[in-house]
Amino acid sequence: MSRVKDLLEKILQGQILTALEAEELMSLILTGQALPAQIAAVLAALRLRGERPEEVAALARAMLRFARPVKHNLPLVIDTCGTGGDGAGTFNLSTAAALVAAALGIPVAKHGNRSVSSRCGSSDLVEELGLPLPNQPERAARILEEQGFVFLFAPFYHPALATVMPVRKEMGVRTVFNLLGPLCNPAHPQAQVIGVFATSWVKPFAEVMVELGRKRGVVVHGADGLDEFSPTGENLLALVQDGQITIKSVMPEEIGIAGCQLQDLKGGDQRQNARMLLDLFFRPQAGPLLEATVANAALALWVAGTISDLREGVRIAREAILQGRVANYLAEIGVREVAM
Repeated sequence: MSRVKDLLEKILQGQILTALEAEELMSLILTGQALPAQIAAVLAALRLRGERPEEVAALARAMLRFARPVKHNLPLVIDTCGTGGDGAGTFNLSTAAALVAAALGIPVAKHGNRSVSSRCGSSDLVEELGLPLPNQPERAARILEEQGFVFLFAPFYHPALATVMPVRKEMGVRTVFNLLGPLCNPAHPQAQVIGVFATSWVKPFAEVMVELGRKRGVVVHGADGLDEFSPTGENLLALVQDGQITIKSVMPEEIGIAGCQLQDLKGGDQRQNARMLLDLFFRPQAGPLLEATVANAALALWVAGTISDLREGVRIAREAILQGRVANYLAEIGVREVAM
């Protein structure tokens, strides 16, 4: 525990932990070698000093070593998720976008948890749709390989985090673990879309992606503070490709998306959001939810390498929904009964 104290002191002095030190610190926390008060102090100190990309990457690597890996035989798997915490209470756009990508033949291992800032988290929605939340890595890998989409409920795959949960709950504020969640997918996706709650994290998260070896990635912060691409206004994107980062600002109309108001994207509880998703895919019609979904699906298509231009991705995703391809896919993987 004296080692935890040493590393805490270094953070309090404003110094940056080396990659080895950050990995060591996470290992000490996850193996029960840090007292609850020390864990809380470390999390608060990192937040106050400001988490650095190289530290976040190292902490994520250490977390993944303690995770239950989902070992699959697919050449490419992607994930679409957000840090949460935007407080907007919008419809589950990243989940809808993930299902569009899967319907288009891109394997998606969506890693998530219960709600952070809305009434319906991604796992709540998936459960309401009647899709499985496999608690065994082998079964998860089989579902991913056979169906092209699987939801990995974080608590099933990160048992070591049980020691941290009480501390996080008692603290009740954002900590580095909110940043680590999207980075610690046990299926080890090669490409990823991550939505972040603040513009200040767009470039740092892209740097973390590079550190973790992601081949392609998009980090997005949307208008109105959303942690996803928003049709309501300007979006800040960081595109990661082969170790290079490109920062760009994108207005909805630039990629063929019609604008809307934030209120148009509001969601409800898990039952309401499931009905909204089923209406979107089984009874599609023009409107803000369709626009927001195809915009975010386009990001998923880009990270998968199937398109080179976001406008093209919007067109492909829109056609997949309007022509019933997504509905057919959902029926194939077991959503039909819920839809009807």
